[in-house]
Amino acid sequence: MNRLHRLLLELFPGGAKQYLSARQARALIATTKPRDLVGQTRRRLAVELVTELEAIDRKIKVAEKDLAAVVTERGSTLMELTGIGPTGAARLLADGGDIHRFRDKDRFASWNRTPGRVLRRPATAQAVPGRQPSDQPDSARHGRRPTAQPHTRSGVL
Repeated sequence: MNRLHRLLLELFPGGAKQYLSARQARALIATTKPRDLVGQTRRRLAVELVTELEAIDRKIKVAEKDLAAVVTERGSTLMELTGIGPTGAARLLADGGDIHRFRDKDRFASWNRTPGRVLRRPATAQAVPGRQPSDQPDSARHGRRPTAQPHTRSGVL
């Protein structure tokens, strides 16, 4: 989408609006017929990108339909909540796993860090946090190595 926006900026003065559907982009591109070779090449590339975006949009629709079917088949009503679609519901179900592994709703609330009844631990027991996906830094979740932080010395500019 970013490449398409850049090409549209080069084809049209002022470019195109920020949130543009593939259909809107195709209609916009159809209104221009550049005469020079560079403009024609940009237009051809823009048409190819729109075609690729349409294919990606179709794949996303199929994936969301499949996820909705899986979530519904599992008996979940998460998608009935405002703001939770098939992707969000599937992610919540995948992260939580089998809900019956928790003794009660308060243990589940403690695991997912939502307000529930506060669970008291004995004073002698040390809290050892479990390694949850949300505990990992972004670099670990996305398969990248963490970058080194710049070192600043006190008093030296």
